[in-house]
Amino acid sequence: MCLYCGKVYLKTSLSMEPRGARCLWLCQHTVNEPFQPEQTYIYWQGQNNSNTVVHVYSRGTEEYQHQSKSFNNRTKIFPDLLSSGNFSLIIEPLMLKDDQTSLEVVFMQGNKEREKPCQLTLYVAVPFQEPETEINQANMTATCRTKGGYPKPEIEWSSGDGRTILEVQTKMTSEEDGTYSVSSTADITGLQKVTCRVYNPTLNQTLSASKDMTSSITPFTGTVVYCIHSN
Repeated sequence: MCLYCGKVYLKTSLSMEPRGARCLWLCQHTVNEPFQPEQTYIYWQGQNNSNTVVHVYSRGTEEYQHQSKSFNNRTKIFPDLLSSGNFSLIIEPLMLKDDQTSLEVVFMQGNKEREKPCQLTLYVAVPFQEPETEINQANMTATCRTKGGYPKPEIEWSSGDGRTILEVQTKMTSEEDGTYSVSSTADITGLQKVTCRVYNPTLNQTLSASKDMTSSITPFTGTVVYCIHSN
């Protein structure tokens, strides 16, 4: 599956993609003079004087000796289309370390001034698993858990009438693969129903789990013995 980064002809764009996706950064530039490969340099690189080098086209050939290690074997251009101003780039697969990386294309030909026809900021995300909520009747707390997502989510608790629950303690743990595990506990004293919402800001995705306290009460299944005292 090919997921597009940005839009054609936009100089500055944002890309919000899932981890592992094949990201096609579309970059179309108007070349005013005949394309001369032997006098042409094109750099796909980090913005703001960053040392990040994503891909290099130098005097008719692709060079990899200056490519940043983090992009080794993950990039591809379309050499046959460069003469028409198509400076598009494929990054595959996307990784969490690519998140919030700002890139630009630098084009130089002959003695002309360098041009920067396209810019892009990558945002990489992983959806969280469906959250699960447990009730602790002894402490009158509810705990919401989820994992496997990226970036850090926003957690919100609300009561049955929609009011935000403020007494909340949330712990987020970064796992070995870079994703987050979340455990959030709320004080539910006096409440009949609670909802935990997990919001992924990059995907603009909200997952929720609700719990009704009345259905969480464990029924008594023991034996009742009546003691009747007579005078």
